[in-house]
Amino acid sequence: MRSTPQGVQRLADDLVRDGPADFRPNPDHRGSLLLEPTPEGHRVPGGITDRAAEVHRTLSAGIAPGDIVAARELPRQVIDRVRRHEDA
Repeated sequence: MRSTPQGVQRLADDLVRDGPADFRPNPDHRGSLLLEPTPEGHRVPGGITDRAAEVHRTLSAGIAPGDIVAARELPRQVIDRVRRHEDA
């Protein structure tokens, strides 16, 4: 993933405009500002985690935990076999 300084600045400006971040003076460099989370910004990761957990519970309802473990393990086994095949 490549990013440009302009893209990073645009993202920072959007975060400040929308509220989860704010600029503050940089004591080590007068020409650049520091980006820091606002109180709202500190709450964002928890909200994302809460929503993700709710989706996981909904999607996995009625599926046996062992079946979920097996489904997660299968791609790992396939990847391991492909790697061993490529290394042979």
